[in-house]
Amino acid sequence: MMFVLMPRIVQAHQRGELARYRQLLLVLLGGALGAALVMSAAAAIVIRPALDLIGRQAYAEQLPAFSVVLVLTIIAALCDVPQAALYARHRDRAIAAASILGLAVAVAANLVLVPRLGVIGAAAATTCGFATVG
Repeated sequence: MMFVLMPRIVQAHQRGELARYRQLLLVLLGGALGAALVMSAAAAIVIRPALDLIGRQAYAEQLPAFSVVLVLTIIAALCDVPQAALYARHRDRAIAAASILGLAVAVAANLVLVPRLGVIGAAAATTCGFATVG
């Protein structure tokens, strides 16, 4: 969806059509959030039968981390909207700064959380990094 809307978002901003620009960003938000929610819900429903089919207990033991990754998926989708707004405004430095800050937060959170929480700590750290970017 983002790839379909981005040219229109950029064009609306370039033409000074701010109402259209905001409307398109809201459409992007709704589409990104809707898709992330639907896909996360589908994954949450399918994961247990899939794990039963595979029969690997090690995977089943990581379901809490999987839940965190589903939240991460939603946050990552939401982060696309402010990134798109910055891109349309040619704010490349702000995009880069947000990305670098998100990376720094993710690395720091990994250093703190992974030794204590293992895989779920890594998932939480990545979530923190994406939340910072957004």
